[in-house]
Amino acid sequence: MNSHQDVRTNFIKKPIIVKMSLAILFSMMLFSAAVGFHSSNSYAATNGADPTSVIRQVFGGYADQALHIAQCESTMNPGATNTQAIGNSHAAGLFQVLYPSTWITTSQASASPYDVTANVKAAYEIFQRDGYSWREWECHL
Repeated sequence: MNSHQDVRTNFIKKPIIVKMSLAILFSMMLFSAAVGFHSSNSYAATNGADPTSVIRQVFGGYADQALHIAQCESTMNPGATNTQAIGNSHAAGLFQVLYPSTWITTSQASASPYDVTANVKAAYEIFQRDGYSWREWECHL
């Protein structure tokens, strides 16, 4: 192969490599969106509220238990989403409340499950409604 052919071959290969790289990058982005990976932007719905403070304020004497549950359920990530469906719902937010099925039964139904204050208040309502029990959560004390 002469040098003229080498230049032409390299010229043809480079756009293919770039196209393949872009295709792989795009596929990875779609995959991460499909399985529910979230970037730090998922915290935008929190309105700057500190999850620990809100949990302590809403749960009062049950705050230590609630902090344990929230840590176990979402690692204290208000933007957490479990993409595994339960019925037609997915666990969402700090306390991983099933959205929309359980979420709509709370006074916070019109808010986002990713809003820290709304999620904590909804979790407290569910906890209270269940006789101050964590039975609706995967994590237990």
